[in-house]
Amino acid sequence: MIAPVTDPEILAGYNADALGYRGAPEGLFRPADEAEVRDILAWALAERRAVTPVGLRSSTTGSCVAPSGYLLSLERFQAPPDIRPDTRTAVVQPGLNLAQLKAQLETHGLFFPPDPTSEPDCCIGGAVATNASGARSLKYGAVRNWVQRLRVVLASGEALELHAAAVDKNAAGYYGFQDPIQFFIGCEGTLGVITEIELRCLPLPADYLSLYAYYPDEAAALAAAAAFRENAPGVRCLEYFDGGSLALIRDEKGAAVPAGAGGMLFIEEEAPAGGVDALLEAWLERLEGSGALVDDTMVGDTRARKEEMKALRHAIPSTLNERGIRCRGAGGGKVSTDWAVHHNRIAAMFPAVRAICRTHGLDEVYGYGHIGNGHPHFNIVAADADAKARAKAAVHEMCRLVQAAAGTVSAEHGIGKVKKEFLPYCFPPRAIAWMRAFKRELDPALILAPGNIFDF
Repeated sequence: MIAPVTDPEILAGYNADALGYRGAPEGLFRPADEAEVRDILAWALAERRAVTPVGLRSSTTGSCVAPSGYLLSLERFQAPPDIRPDTRTAVVQPGLNLAQLKAQLETHGLFFPPDPTSEPDCCIGGAVATNASGARSLKYGAVRNWVQRLRVVLASGEALELHAAAVDKNAAGYYGFQDPIQFFIGCEGTLGVITEIELRCLPLPADYLSLYAYYPDEAAALAAAAAFRENAPGVRCLEYFDGGSLALIRDEKGAAVPAGAGGMLFIEEEAPAGGVDALLEAWLERLEGSGALVDDTMVGDTRARKEEMKALRHAIPSTLNERGIRCRGAGGGKVSTDWAVHHNRIAAMFPAVRAICRTHGLDEVYGYGHIGNGHPHFNIVAADADAKARAKAAVHEMCRLVQAAAGTVSAEHGIGKVKKEFLPYCFPPRAIAWMRAFKRELDPALILAPGNIFDF
């Protein structure tokens, strides 16, 4: 078996996620192949030592930090992808950077739709382990829709190969077990270590249009988003950014934000070759009818401009992450939501959430994200421990509203270690007990990713 790294300076470089949550690992394994992963887990089981699988540590829920035991980094799993244009599939190792992988797929005329905001900073294995999604999930859904096959090493050291179900109908056995691969997609490292992934892809779209559509206030932007959700079926991305988010990118990144803008929609729609101009004309007419500040619309009709617009969108959470980290010394930090409800409930949720934040005396609150999916993110920057306690109390109130609306407390980031207290808003105690029992069935010694999703 390979020896773990125990140098404190090296461990320090692996011991934090994107929000600065830290652990206390004894060592770090960096295996080069599946055989080494199997050896490490067999040793860990025999010695009853915890192992937390990690990728590029872009998590914001603490899922990639180890409270004890060892980190198992998949960073060396970066063999060139086996891209198969004839079947529109790609066999990849988990350590590949997602943005770089997507660029390689494009050279073969293929398109992998999920686009988590962190794609420049995350690996495909982490995206699968958290069932990441992103802005284009409105049209294409989350990562699990695009995983065709996995190789996974269980806590015992046994390797499994799992294929996604390939039938339209299935009446055999319990529903949750009819497609076992799904247990490992989004399991946050708690059930096994992913060592190989086969992805399903689409033909690369000929072109697409990006728009930043500005509105005078939040209510107008939300009303427009609801209308586009119903009447613009070709949209692949429909995101909202509130006035605070716009001020952030104006002040921190020098973005040209119109003076009268109180909210913005980020819109993407695909177009056939040579069809962007006609699509733009249709959208400008639609925006004018929705009350947008049409003359201020930012149009992404070149690759450079589209990349600029994506970068500005990414700058919002990354800048807030940095602000949150700076507050940790005083006991504060960034407290963020990942809840989602049916999209037709969003218009009522926003004023309710704003009222909750005012009640708790929270001033630095930013609302943005996947409005077309009913999935906004509210990020609260808490300057100190008292503000952080008030922010968490506010999130609990939001989650009670989400529970009443039959929503979820986590639509893409996962539960990790940070959001465990919110899980009961999604499941009754018995259902959580069933999940814990399933975890014990696959990992009786509880060595994999301790502290993720729930405690024992």
